[in-house]
Amino acid sequence: MTRVHELKCWPEHFAAVRRREKTFEVRFNDRDYRAGDTLILREWIPPERWIEQYQGDGYTGETETVTVTYVLDDPRWCKPGYVVLGLGVERGMNDECISIANARAALSRLCKGDFRMRVPVQSDDDDMILSAALDELERLRAEIVLYRQEAVHEREQTASIVDEREELIVENDRLIKSVEVSGE
Repeated sequence: MTRVHELKCWPEHFAAVRRREKTFEVRFNDRDYRAGDTLILREWIPPERWIEQYQGDGYTGETETVTVTYVLDDPRWCKPGYVVLGLGVERGMNDECISIANARAALSRLCKGDFRMRVPVQSDDDDMILSAALDELERLRAEIVLYRQEAVHEREQTASIVDEREELIVENDRLIKSVEVSGE
């Protein structure tokens, strides 16, 4: 069975992989990478590059799926503990796995990167993964509906306050004119 690894990928490296200019990854080998593994590269902005208003976790929601075609772990060429992974465009990956990766990316974009999907990265039961993803999508849809209702209610309250304020300004102007008239 193909092993799937979700990995952070800085924007400049991610763009080069997307353009098919970068056909390798240098990684710490904490996952025992093997030829045939699938990498889901998730574009990630490191915290030191975040703009002040950014509230997310660094993920942009963009993903690229590639296959490890070769693992170079020769100590003559790699630092201890590191490997160079040859990358190929993923062609034989099953549609369910691609759908899950795309669903995670879409959910991440919807939530502006502040989202951790409660669906396992790897599982022998694809139906369970898709079912969990659909449940999570339904939960998020209900949450979005609730947020929209709250936003409408807040807008109505704000409009009511603005109307009251305008009435007070008009009344205040009327009182000022009446005081000016009586003081003359």
